[in-house]
Amino acid sequence: MNNILLVDDEPWILSGLKSIIDWHNIGIDNIFTASNGEEALEAFNNSNINIVVTDITMPKMNGLELIKNIKAKNNKTKFVILSGYDDFNYAKQAISLGIENYILKPINEEELESTIANIIRKINMEITTQHIENTDLQTLKENIYLRWITDSISESELETREFVLNLSIHLDKYVVGMVKFKSATMDMIKRIKKFFKGTLPFKNSDVFIKDNQYLIIIAGCVKDSEGTNQINLLNYLEDSKNEILNTYGVETFISVGNSVNLPENLHKSYEEALTCSEYLLLLGYNNVVFYEDIASSFREASEGFEVELEEFERLLLQKNLKDINFYISNVFKSIRSSLKIKPKDIRNLSVRMILVLRKVSIELNVEDYNINKYLNDIILYIQQEETLDMLEIRIKEEARELTMKIENVEYTPVVQQILNYINDNYGEKHSLKILARKYNMNTSYLGQIFAKEVGCSFSDYINKVKNEKAKEMLLNTNMKVNDIAKSIGFDDTSYFYKKFKTYFGISPHEMRNSKKY
Repeated sequence: MNNILLVDDEPWILSGLKSIIDWHNIGIDNIFTASNGEEALEAFNNSNINIVVTDITMPKMNGLELIKNIKAKNNKTKFVILSGYDDFNYAKQAISLGIENYILKPINEEELESTIANIIRKINMEITTQHIENTDLQTLKENIYLRWITDSISESELETREFVLNLSIHLDKYVVGMVKFKSATMDMIKRIKKFFKGTLPFKNSDVFIKDNQYLIIIAGCVKDSEGTNQINLLNYLEDSKNEILNTYGVETFISVGNSVNLPENLHKSYEEALTCSEYLLLLGYNNVVFYEDIASSFREASEGFEVELEEFERLLLQKNLKDINFYISNVFKSIRSSLKIKPKDIRNLSVRMILVLRKVSIELNVEDYNINKYLNDIILYIQQEETLDMLEIRIKEEARELTMKIENVEYTPVVQQILNYINDNYGEKHSLKILARKYNMNTSYLGQIFAKEVGCSFSDYINKVKNEKAKEMLLNTNMKVNDIAKSIGFDDTSYFYKKFKTYFGISPHEMRNSKKY
């Protein structure tokens, strides 16, 4: 904002100054006036003024004295002298004070307007240059911090760049914290960064934004003189977490590595904070976690958290969405009940469940299914999702979509091929194990999908086909019963009699005799 102060002890000149130029058109926001140096100095002290146009000869305080007083307060203020005297001494003194122009009365309005316009351009250029300098310095500082926490800067280079940083690299202890946010804009992250910079209780500390989504806190101290022990740090972070939620309405998850003794070991504290941050998946937002507190969980956690998914596959084949959701809920309930599960194992299990969904969709020949089209995107989502609730919801959504689509599928290609094969080769002795091998499938799984799709077991279907073929031959041919039995795969005629009567309720002879000629 550009504000101008016009100073002259002649009221008609002041009035003229205000009206001869369209001040707003050339970039002036507010115009202030004063009739002498003292009034002008008071106006300057009470307002944000960056341009002063003043007469020299005035009562109480002349223009040159006014300039000196204002310069002592703010040397960036710009000045223009107006004078009715073409006096070289006045001009020499004014120029020595660093004025922008010395304009003689009567005032040439074009000269005054051009002078003010040039001053505004100069001010804008200074602001831009300062912003660039500040931005460049901040960028340089954050780049050094980033390289420091990732062990990508040498000790000698860190020494030479120390003057840029807000903390010393010659302290006894350092610790790194990481702040994750739930649904925070970049503007909000910057505001919370400012909050931490203003409240961190350590002289040697700084905060910077990483990857446009996290805050990294670095703090150092001489031994424990500043109270950077875990209890004090925990209390501060707990209070900060609550303050951020109450003031900004943003939920956070704060993870902290162990303190390290040398600046070259800072990356170890960062790596521990990063590892801790993965536990957001288990603990959820509004928590502060120290690596030291969960390190025992790392040691006790199983190397490969396993859940058998055969039941999941069976439920999908049965297309019972209620049971499917119940199964998924129980899996995630068991995860929530234990902290001895590594976050990576939870993600791996989620990926395995997605792959089961994909396997079933392929075997049932389900078309236009999201998992088949966007498998890589879904796996990436699982690897990046930060909460158990959202993982559970995503898997349930994918299972629901699959269940809806397979409702419209009559037979999968493999089951259809088996049905065709049995009907074309009803005289052979069929084995589910042999057919499973023929179609490269697990015997148990093939039996499950066959029963689900066909509505009866494999052996019952074989019995049905053979008996129906026998009935057809009994009624439509003059073949002997024992020849019919052999043609449908029965070497023992008496056994065929037994199976036929069990199926139809009458013997083969009774069936033939029932034919009406």
